[in-house]
Amino acid sequence: MIGNVANASPCADMAPALLCLGAHAVISSTSGSRIVPFNEFFTGVKRNVMRPDEILEEIVVPADMADAVATTPS
Repeated sequence: MIGNVANASPCADMAPALLCLGAHAVISSTSGSRIVPFNEFFTGVKRNVMRPDEILEEIVVPADMADAVATTPS
């Protein structure tokens, strides 16, 4: 899962869910870590904000989204 997300692959099934849930990417390198919201992470097809020396270490979904329920229009 995280590989397709990290590569900004169009077939990344989790990407839309991460965007809708307000998730954040924890991006790390030898110089430290930074947190980027997924609505800023993707910059195009197979393009993202990560620098060549960085990896996507963790995906964080806000705890307040744990009780989120999808609704259908009436």
